[in-house]
Amino acid sequence: MVLHSRIFVVAAVFLAIGLSAGCDSGSRSNSPAVDDGRPTVGVSNSYLAAIAMDLSDQARIVPLAAPGMCPGHFDLRPSQIESLASARLLLRFDFQTALEEKLAGRLGTDLAIARISLPGGMCDPASYEAACRQVADAFVERGIISAERAEARRADIAARMTRLRAFMTEQVDAAGMDGKPVVASMHQEAFCRVLGLDVVATLTGGDEARASALDEAVAAGEQAGAKWIIANRPEGRRMADFVADRLGAVVVVFDNFPESDEPGAFDRLVRSNVRTLVEGAAK
Repeated sequence: MVLHSRIFVVAAVFLAIGLSAGCDSGSRSNSPAVDDGRPTVGVSNSYLAAIAMDLSDQARIVPLAAPGMCPGHFDLRPSQIESLASARLLLRFDFQTALEEKLAGRLGTDLAIARISLPGGMCDPASYEAACRQVADAFVERGIISAERAEARRADIAARMTRLRAFMTEQVDAAGMDGKPVVASMHQEAFCRVLGLDVVATLTGGDEARASALDEAVAAGEQAGAKWIIANRPEGRRMADFVADRLGAVVVVFDNFPESDEPGAFDRLVRSNVRTLVEGAAK
């Protein structure tokens, strides 16, 4: 995680951040809030918004992408730029370099940028804890929360992640899915392995994947006896449906982005993915 201060210009900018997740366009706009003295934090997506809310209930969060959206393509509204005018910090993933390139100019104050890196799959509790540590450090450095508050919140989050891991293990074991072969989106591969699934092939390139790659996935899935295809919601499911039809398999759709930016949103996201897997196992 690196903090970097830059000067920005107020402008209405269309963001077209080319990420590999293959997301759809569109975003809800945010009406600028009245300055109430709370520190303002900009976030590039609902995943980072959930972390910010878990660490501080005092900060005013300005999301640049609507809850549940992958931050691949979205409009940056003038109202959002106005809301960011007093922001102390902007949180983005380390792979979102185009965000800084597209946001040119100045907002009237120095804005620190925290580039958050994930060591594994987005829905892996270990990744969430790692991201929380980075954001907590940035919050302390920018005076958004105290070091004592950061330590206490991180301890609470760690305890939650322990309970979440136990839930994951219990549910997968009860469904008889531990070690089962699956074909998975590359954006869900790491999480599938954390769940104990055996990923025998990955799907890449969203719905525009090459026919040869799909044929290879079908062949690997057929050889392993894969009965489940794990799709990634932001990519779409046409590719997963194609492979599933060839294998006579069930498509299970996971998400990587919380549907809300409220505290505990990450836990609900992971639990929802696990329940979706359990439902798919019963088909």
